[in-house]
Amino acid sequence: MPFPNLGDKQVSQRLNATGRSGKAWYRVTTIRSILQMVGRGMRHKDDTVVTYIVDKAFEDNILVRSSRLLPEHFREALIQDRELTREIQGEA
Repeated sequence: MPFPNLGDKQVSQRLNATGRSGKAWYRVTTIRSILQMVGRGMRHKDDTVVTYIVDKAFEDNILVRSSRLLPEHFREALIQDRELTREIQGEA
């Protein structure tokens, strides 16, 4: 997951010094990075791209806690494949 680096003093200060708004900033910054990465496969309005996000932190930290921050079109296009996730994580 492209979480901002907590080792960076500015990131850490912004996250911790502003209370709830710092946590919102941290999540929005992460979501913005995810959307930019997914969008890199799209070059034309008629393009189609499949992106796999294979990181439990996406489900735990973004889908569960911050899904309302994801654009509607992104949420509508999202498909969770729990069987594939278990297989990749070696739980199958």
